[in-house]
Amino acid sequence: VPNERAAGLNSVAQRTGMLLGLPLAGVLIAVAGAPTVVLVDAVTFAVAALLVAAAVPVAATKADDDAAAAASGQLTVRRYLSRLGDGMRFIRADRVIAGIALMVAVANLLDVALDSVFIPVWVHTRLHQPSGLGLIGGALALGSVAGALAGTWLGPRMPRYLTFAVGFLLGGCPVFIALAFSSALPPVMVVAALGGLAGGALNPIIGAVAYERVPAQLQASVLGAFRASAWIGIPFGALLGGALTEWIGLRDALLVTGAAMFLTTLAPFVFPSWRGMNRRPQPQLLPSGEPEAVAH
Repeated sequence: VPNERAAGLNSVAQRTGMLLGLPLAGVLIAVAGAPTVVLVDAVTFAVAALLVAAAVPVAATKADDDAAAAASGQLTVRRYLSRLGDGMRFIRADRVIAGIALMVAVANLLDVALDSVFIPVWVHTRLHQPSGLGLIGGALALGSVAGALAGTWLGPRMPRYLTFAVGFLLGGCPVFIALAFSSALPPVMVVAALGGLAGGALNPIIGAVAYERVPAQLQASVLGAFRASAWIGIPFGALLGGALTEWIGLRDALLVTGAAMFLTTLAPFVFPSWRGMNRRPQPQLLPSGEPEAVAH
């Protein structure tokens, strides 16, 4: 199975769950009440645990000696820190992985400001219809699921670098600009859906690049550090959006953050190292036996 397709299916499952979760919760709360819905939610986690136990091959859980040692209590703190350091050094040495993590971190920071502050304030001050918040979110989520499906199906046949660069460019800045200059719901919904479509195709590519460039022995530490780096700005996004909106007003806040998003999405077009996304490097071993990052 191509890595793009495997990573894409994972992304589709996550995005579909997020798309269906909110409206499903609303319906169930209206029918059965909140305590019953919380109980149903708990049962779904138990079902997920059973699926992992039944469907994940035992051999896959023993691929990493450190994972087996940790399960038996034999993984020392020193060894854990050493492995974590290996992961961080790998990210620092691989320009493609490091660049993706930094770019996604900035984009997530700005996206949280958009979702948590800018869109609700725009709906309240310009649209005056609370339903608009759900419609914009629904358009964005539907586009995102469609984009993830397209990336899963077409990803193995599409150029990674170009798809990633154009998808990030179209999925980032336009919705900020649409909100800044429009007071009508339909154009904003169209831009949000198209932005979700473009952005939804990114995760299959990011997942495929990460799985191919990171050796199996380091995937737990490298991918964990990679996701932590990519999400590091999320807690501060709403604070940034609220502060900017109160300080300079909604339109100027949208223009400032939209410009920041535009500059961020230009990175793949400016720095040649991003073209390394199209390559499938074979990690080399260090003298100690640890895989070495292939930096392009």
